[in-house]
Amino acid sequence: MLRIGEEHADRNNKSSQMIPTKMPILSLPLGDPMSSRVGSRLIGVLVDLFPFLEPFVPPVVSLYLSRQLSKWRYLGLISDYSRSVRRLGRLHYEITVDLDLTEKQLDRILRRVNDRRILRR
Repeated sequence: MLRIGEEHADRNNKSSQMIPTKMPILSLPLGDPMSSRVGSRLIGVLVDLFPFLEPFVPPVVSLYLSRQLSKWRYLGLISDYSRSVRRLGRLHYEITVDLDLTEKQLDRILRRVNDRRILRR
């Protein structure tokens, strides 16, 4: 019997070979019944919890926007910003972002948008 990592001699070739000791990243097949059961249960739990978690979306979105805009201000892409996120109703939100930009910053942003549009064509 061969063990993982042990050398063995091939009967025909008489050369020694190593059995790979590293397992592949995905060792389970994609259609594995266990993974599909876990995935369906997780989705079921998230669907059940969504009505309770939905009112917390505005603070989470506000936190994300604040961090991203602070990063852009630190990098010099924008001069200043203000943002507000309001929940209007179930699954309806109002997000307002006010950016203060110099002419140079606006030119840089518009050039990047235009370059991306040209690359998509």
